[in-house]
Amino acid sequence: MKKLFHKKTVTLFILFTMFVSFSMSGSVFASEYDSANSVKGKTMDDPAVENILEYVSQDKNGEFKFDVRKAEKEGQSNEVIRQGKLFNQVSQAYADSKTITLEDIVAQPSGIPIWGNWCGPGYGGGPTKDLLDAACKEHDLNYERYGYFDCRSDIILINRIERDYNRMGFYEQGMATAVKAYFNIQIRVNGCL
Repeated sequence: MKKLFHKKTVTLFILFTMFVSFSMSGSVFASEYDSANSVKGKTMDDPAVENILEYVSQDKNGEFKFDVRKAEKEGQSNEVIRQGKLFNQVSQAYADSKTITLEDIVAQPSGIPIWGNWCGPGYGGGPTKDLLDAACKEHDLNYERYGYFDCRSDIILINRIERDYNRMGFYEQGMATAVKAYFNIQIRVNGCL
């Protein structure tokens, strides 16, 4: 019972902090993106992330989307298209988490899963399933310690993915690249770079 109460409290805190972060970040968007809302700036020297971000833009709702049709039209590889679709999955999960209410948290405190037992907004618990899941667990625990969308937590996640990438399975690598691309955007939006 005490553990469930702690998990609900942590989930509430994370969602509240996320709401505050998103509602205050609007003025940062303009300086980080060009007039067409294309992503600009440093991608922590990763060509796979760079390939994805070349096709990411911010829509009128402030959500980030990978343009699958444009990437296909320009002849991008199947791997870039696959990772771009995974990026959209990650981005959509974080966008959906903005609409979670207190009643939703009480009814189902598990959040939105993206990968394994720990990857996803407000989602975490149980044993880690693989290297990416372990990185997400560390990231969640850092968010609990330092706050939602904390720059150092996001950079630690990106660095851990880079460190473990070659030991990940094929599908795990695809999702890891998408997660890394998403947090590359977040560290810029939050003024970390």
